[in-house]
Amino acid sequence: MQDIRKAKEELERAILEHIRHDGSSGRLFYDMAWSCDLLHPRGVALSSSVMQRNPFTRNNEMGWMNIVELPYERLGGDRKCYHGHFLISRNSGVLGRLKRETRCEMKICCDEFKVPTKLCAPYVFVMGVQPGDVDRAVEIVKDEIRNYLVKSHCVWADSDRR
Repeated sequence: MQDIRKAKEELERAILEHIRHDGSSGRLFYDMAWSCDLLHPRGVALSSSVMQRNPFTRNNEMGWMNIVELPYERLGGDRKCYHGHFLISRNSGVLGRLKRETRCEMKICCDEFKVPTKLCAPYVFVMGVQPGDVDRAVEIVKDEIRNYLVKSHCVWADSDRR
């Protein structure tokens, strides 16, 4: 088991170097953990949160994580404009609710938020200490996205893909 863990961590390090720490690393680490439940515990039944090293921290410390797709507006052809600013506006109160209700943090991985994602679609990276807290934080983010969709011309590929 230790050999498998060591090989996985070496692969993650090599991939991070290859993608030059692009914002896609959060989704990559999440997807790798999701595909390997032998090494990465999952939250309770119906949870899509996983335990994994956080690629956005200096020491890649372990924590619970999840991702949420960002809504987007179609601009014509294959072009899309992703929306995420509403999640951090004072009017939405999402950041305060995440801290207060779940003690979780979120990182919006998108060019406009200085976390460019050249290798995947922009997304919200949610991290925390407990799987139930991360699951609750994901629901808070999704609820705010649903509210935003009512007022915008955006579409949303909900991240309930698992």
